[in-house]
Amino acid sequence: MTHWLRCLAGGKLVLCLEGGYNLTSVAYSMTMCTKALLGDPLPPLESNEGPCSSAIESIQTVASVMSKYWSALRFQVIFFLLKCIKRIRSRLFK
Repeated sequence: MTHWLRCLAGGKLVLCLEGGYNLTSVAYSMTMCTKALLGDPLPPLESNEGPCSSAIESIQTVASVMSKYWSALRFQVIFFLLKCIKRIRSRLFK
């Protein structure tokens, strides 16, 4: 996701990692995010699953509600990204 957002952000990207419950996962996530920001090659996804449809629906609902308060969401960038994810998911995970 960091790789995709980096392409859309025009050089203006803030990265914030939340968590700390599993230090191995946090360290791996930070490494992969840093590699994406540097433009280094990333390993292929190991999972044969894309994002579940309920997660996509939740993001769409939150974005729709929050667009009243966050003007950036009014441009429906999040919906464009979700459509891209769905398209990629349908190609990769048939």
